[in-house]
Amino acid sequence: MFNLIKISSRIFFIILFIFLLFDFLFGVYLLEKFYWQDKEDFRVEHDIYHHTIKKNYNGDAYFGGQKYKFCSDGSGFKSSCKNSGKIIKKFDIAIIGDSFTEGLGLPYDDTFVGIIANKLKEKKIANLAVSGYSPSIYYIKIKHLLEMNYSFKEVIIYIDINDIFNEAVSYQIVNEKVKSIDKKKEKVDYLDNDVEKKFSLKKIIKKQFRFTYENLHLLKMYFYRLQGKKIFPYVTDLNMAAWTYKNNLQGYGDLGVDEAIEKARENITNLMDILDEQNIQYSIGVYPYPQTLFHDNVNSLQVKMWKQLCQNRCKNFYNNFPYFFEESSKIGPIETYYKYYIYRDVHFNSNGHKVIAENFLQNYENKK
Repeated sequence: MFNLIKISSRIFFIILFIFLLFDFLFGVYLLEKFYWQDKEDFRVEHDIYHHTIKKNYNGDAYFGGQKYKFCSDGSGFKSSCKNSGKIIKKFDIAIIGDSFTEGLGLPYDDTFVGIIANKLKEKKIANLAVSGYSPSIYYIKIKHLLEMNYSFKEVIIYIDINDIFNEAVSYQIVNEKVKSIDKKKEKVDYLDNDVEKKFSLKKIIKKQFRFTYENLHLLKMYFYRLQGKKIFPYVTDLNMAAWTYKNNLQGYGDLGVDEAIEKARENITNLMDILDEQNIQYSIGVYPYPQTLFHDNVNSLQVKMWKQLCQNRCKNFYNNFPYFFEESSKIGPIETYYKYYIYRDVHFNSNGHKVIAENFLQNYENKK
């Protein structure tokens, strides 16, 4: 009996060794081939507003392991593929934001901007949003486009909770151009989770044996959901989105949270001033992160500060917090996350985009 256990153990460890060796050598290839591929070669640098999208792009993109169709028009705005090759400079509505508004991981027609455009067929709508944008870029990009003879009757600014973090550590305006801030690693923390930052066996496996890690991780998430446990830290405990409910946050570079908030306000105010000068109407929209539903409340600082700035100036304030908090009160934050956000990510899935679109259309019609 002892010899049988001994032989079985040897066979097990030999198989494990061969599997881990194979993973070490070919794991990344297997992941990208069958599981997880992030490919965004349509993103390019821009001399004025830091980065943008290639013009007239028509091809496949990958995000979160899923392939989706990505198209842009002749101006480098994410759009319906039928607009590829077209340069349109006059728009009724321009919508700007970051990756949430761009619609990361989804084809144009499934994003809230695409849904709005398909509903308001009589309107020409531009999606000026690009992943990684924040108020510094919102301001400079729209200013530059107006100088380049683009015209907008109305501008909608969807401000992400993560924008404050990006204002702190990512961008600065130098001579009316957006430049990168040199990040000091000891002062920039993306994840508010000490366990993830420490040396651990988990980190070694994640780095050296990625195929094994991926499968173990998927299995763990499956059991987490079955047992109704909380979502993973990279969804619920991001330092970059914790400023609305946590005091004395570290990791926001030399500016810190308070000065980053003031910087964001200043850039949005500057944008509003330019739009006023051009007699262009404007509105602001907000929406919650998954972790907002776990740790914050419906009257989040994100809602209060932008609603206050918008008061007596904006055409409308598109507040998406009430809907998601109402859902969370009914089915709980965990199931709300699975229903409206991309699995293993913080961005909205197609259901979430439908909610944002419906909120816009309802309030837009009411304010006609």
